[in-house]
Amino acid sequence: MSTVNKAQFGQDHIIAWQGSRLYQTMHCKQREIKFHNFAY
Repeated sequence: MSTVNKAQFGQDHIIAWQGSRLYQTMHCKQREIKFHNFAY
């Protein structure tokens, strides 16, 4: 793997990781809301 490819791969990985973190955060909030609605 060339240095350029490594840099590009690293950038993509960071973007994907941030995206999944954002998704997980939103997903957890949705689950909390559902759980609270269910609890009542």
